[in-house]
Amino acid sequence: MGRCSALPFGITLFSSSVKHFGYIAGRRRLALNPYNSLPKPPVPKLEHTLSRYLEYADVVAGNNRGAFEKTKIAAKKFLADQQHLQEKLEKIAKHDENWVSF
Repeated sequence: MGRCSALPFGITLFSSSVKHFGYIAGRRRLALNPYNSLPKPPVPKLEHTLSRYLEYADVVAGNNRGAFEKTKIAAKKFLADQQHLQEKLEKIAKHDENWVSF
């Protein structure tokens, strides 16, 4: 059996399974990784992400309109205050193969 690596939440990986996912000897990708030919995932706009979030929050809130209105206000505040996070994701996406798993 290969060497064991401990991860958060009590997950344990053996080196053989780590190799399967394209990570070996501290390198990010194996040269023969079949996923290298896939296109980079796009970074969705923050506005789009928040609108989708609010769609789901509306369903979850149900008849509790007060809670949903508070959520809408918080989402608008987040959009105004956290635009720099979107810019960081876009910068990461330019230089990394997959910003999602970064």
